[in-house]
This record gives sequence, C-alpha cells and structure tokens, in this order.
Amino acid sequence: MLKKLVHLFFLFSSLCFAQMQKQAFPVIQKDDKRPIVFVGDTQGNSMLEFFRENNTGVSKKIMDKIASDNPECVVHLGDMTFWGASRGRWTEFDNDVSELMKKKIPVYPVMGNHEYMGSNVAAMINAGSRFPFLLKCTWYERKLGNTAILFLNSNDDELTNEQKKEQADWFQSELKRLQKDSTVNCIIGVCHHPPFTNSTIVKRNEYVLKWIVPAFLKTPKALAFFSGHCHSYEHFSVAGKHFIVSGGGGGPRQKLKAGAGGNDMPPDLYKGSRIRDFNYCRLVFRNGRPRIDVIGFSKETAMFSRIDEILF
Repeated sequence: MLKKLVHLFFLFSSLCFAQMQKQAFPVIQKDDKRPIVFVGDTQGNSMLEFFRENNTGVSKKIMDKIASDNPECVVHLGDMTFWGASRGRWTEFDNDVSELMKKKIPVYPVMGNHEYMGSNVAAMINAGSRFPFLLKCTWYERKLGNTAILFLNSNDDELTNEQKKEQADWFQSELKRLQKDSTVNCIIGVCHHPPFTNSTIVKRNEYVLKWIVPAFLKTPKALAFFSGHCHSYEHFSVAGKHFIVSGGGGGPRQKLKAGAGGNDMPPDLYKGSRIRDFNYCRLVFRNGRPRIDVIGFSKETAMFSRIDEILF
C-alpha cells in the first residue's frame, strides 16, 4: 500500500512539473506570416576612426542572416552608410543588402545623421537613387497586412521649423486615421534618433521626445517605437508602449550608462552588459498576436541567438 502511495505521489509530482515546464517554456509554433525585420546603424568606420571598434564584415553577416529569415520587408533605422555624399561608401551598403535584393525583399529606411554627411544634395541623390520615395518626402507610411508603420525623420538639425511642425502634424493625423481604420491592428513608429537611451556617446532626441512621443502614447493601437543611433540594444516601457533601440547592425558598439541614466529616464528592461551584442529585431505574429524576437550576433563566436523576447 505504501509503495502504491509513493508511486502515485511521484506520478502526480511529475505531471505537475511537466505542466510547469509547459507553462514556463512554451513550444514555439510556426508563425502566422513572414516577419518584419528592424535593423539600424550598419555603417562602417572612417579611416580616421582607427581607435574605434573595427567590425569589418559584421554588417554583411547580419544582412545575409536577415535575408535567410525571408522577411516580408526590412525596416532600416538609419545610418545605412558612413558618408551619405559618397557614392563609394554607398556601394558598401549595396553589397551588404545584395542577398535581400536577390530575393526582392524590400528595404524601407529612415534617414540617419550619417546619410546627411557631406553635401546634402549629393547625399539625397545617392539615397534617392536607391529609395526614390525619399526624394518626395523623408517621412512616410507603409501598411503591411494589418500592421501600419510610420517612418519619421528625426534629424531635427536638418529640418526647418516649418518642416518639423509639418511632420509632427502629419504623424498625429496618421495616428488618428489608423486608429479608426478597422483593417489595422497595430501601429509601429520608427526613426533614427531615440527618445530614450542610456548611451555614453549619443543623447536622446528632444524633438522626438516632445513632438512625437506624446501622440504615440495616447494612441491605443500604437504598440512599439523603434530607433537606432545608439549602437546597442535597449528596451524601455512607457505607459504600456515599448520603445526599442536596435542600433547594433555593425557600427562600432557603444557602452551604456549603468542604471537608468537619470531620474527622467525609464529603466532599461533588458538586463545585459554595458556593451551588448550586435542585433536586429523581428516582428512576428503567432495566432495573430504580435511578438518581437531580438536576435543577437556575437562577434567572438560568430553565432546568432535570440537574446530577448517582447510579448504583447
């Protein structure tokens, strides 16, 4: 009798443990559709930056891996090239995205500060020859299934006061329109300069923080806001909205401040080291629900792995 009771106890314990395991480590099933990828800051170094981390070939490895993921599109968060006015430096970008081009996977970028380096006229000609829609306007919208993405130009030093107001008004108007659109389930915002960052090299962007973020926070369908500029990965949450910095596309990595970076900075939800792996993000859907997988690349091991997951 005692043996039977002991056997039943261990059987019950095993079933409970199995159920706990099932809840803690759910089986990842096939996603509903192809992912949308977000990646930033794939530019290389200049000859004068011999003192910074040399990541030759890293951007190409990351872009080739993204191409192998077969995404619906790639959202580039800016700084595609080091010197926007240089046709030679743009050929490096062309080489980085060559596998994407072979597969005819569209790339939708925002303008980073490096895109404006040199003559603005030459820089826009180079960018416009690859992305003609940027010549019409550097802020725009794309709808991909039930997801709408709003692309912004956060280079406030390159915009007139009139353009900054025009863009902010457009953004607010688009948020209201998309919120009412029954075919849209989620809204994503993207720009180059982050409204929140703990970078020791670059600062948060006050224009984005004051002119863009408030309207985003008030929009129920607005789920996540992506930016780059800080060459790292960071994840902040403000009023239930996710603000993600994914600037780890191959540029020299930046060390982050310890802690929250100040009383007016929300805490970084990703508890990584101060210098983090290269990275890109995949927005995927499982049973119609969005999820963000953050894929890290270790230069030391040359291995890709999922380093974070954001659930909605």
